[in-house]
Amino acid sequence: MKNKLKLTTALVGSLVAVSAGSALAQQATTYYDNGGKDGTTVSGNMYFSFRDQKVNGGNTASTAGLAGLHGFGKEVQININNRGKLNNGWGYAAGFSIEVDGSENNAVSTTGGAAAGQVSGMFSENNFIDVMIGNTTLTVSVDHIQSPDNNPTLMGGPSSYVRPYPGSGVAGIYPTTINTPYESAGVGIIQNVPGFGSFSALYVPNRDALGSNKAYFGNDNGNTSVAADYNSTYGSAYEFGFMGNLGVPGLQASAWYNNSQKLNVTTYVGKIFGEKVNATYAIPGTAFTVAAEWAKDGLPATTATSGGQVTAASAGLSYAVTKDFSIAGTYAKAGRSDGNGGTAGDAVDKKDEVIKILSAGYSLGPVAVKGQYRTTSNVGGLHGNGGEQDFLVWTGVNF
Repeated sequence: MKNKLKLTTALVGSLVAVSAGSALAQQATTYYDNGGKDGTTVSGNMYFSFRDQKVNGGNTASTAGLAGLHGFGKEVQININNRGKLNNGWGYAAGFSIEVDGSENNAVSTTGGAAAGQVSGMFSENNFIDVMIGNTTLTVSVDHIQSPDNNPTLMGGPSSYVRPYPGSGVAGIYPTTINTPYESAGVGIIQNVPGFGSFSALYVPNRDALGSNKAYFGNDNGNTSVAADYNSTYGSAYEFGFMGNLGVPGLQASAWYNNSQKLNVTTYVGKIFGEKVNATYAIPGTAFTVAAEWAKDGLPATTATSGGQVTAASAGLSYAVTKDFSIAGTYAKAGRSDGNGGTAGDAVDKKDEVIKILSAGYSLGPVAVKGQYRTTSNVGGLHGNGGEQDFLVWTGVNF
């Protein structure tokens, strides 16, 4: 069987299409249609990376002299997809993926429950059953529907996220997933408007714990009732989104809003939501592509003094030196706003997190090599946290 991926490692304009560990890599099968042909296909990817990070101690003892990151990382993923017709003539697609990132080992708990037994999320990757009725797709899925889980202003880099790695023990605050619930099991609809874009709506009755990749499936198909498999702290969530070119050749734009309900109001305070708009435009007749993004992240608060909204903006510029080699730069700022149920946003030490990134990508056909250098000041939006610099190089192949 000859396998084909809709997304490849080739350069597209001045962009490298697939990023290691990214939303683009994880969603490579989201609209995979085998060229419109029915049948079962198997595809996959393998990525290796090397990261070297230096952390500058800040003005506080908690961040001074902390170590960064140094070493290799990897991702391996297998996708199995089936496409066909229902007996009423509608189309359908179904499939799942198995993803093993780095040290994931599918830890198993003897006591049951999603929180203990799905530590790695290896088998919560891209599970779906879709029904296609013309330009409308209905989906029951997890980690499948279109989502805001990337920062397109990071152009051509090996990561999909502008935010620095928390090697210093202090996490960056530039919004990435903006609290999207797409990694939780739910139901959704995608309405494609040909020549314009795709609108989507997603509802999940029980969202995961914000980035933990726990899908909160029941541990069986309803035959058992382990409470921890069906309940989380957050309750339900919804998300509305759009992705498309708005009828403008060379443009790719998206807009998102999500909102999450919390059940345990004694532990989590403040509103959890996300907002994001961005656009990427390949300038006609040139080798340049520009990108811009604005995002707001309503953070969950675990105490009365944590949380606080984050508002951020970034811009990127890339240049295709040749059809196989591109270079790019990204500039981003993120700042804490007032408390959102806590007081962290009012910290005296508050100062905008500033991120600068230089990246490059080279395609060898099925194999790509990419690298980036990132420097960040005021990590976490606080001057006392100091800064960090990191270098990341990546190579990967899709098959």
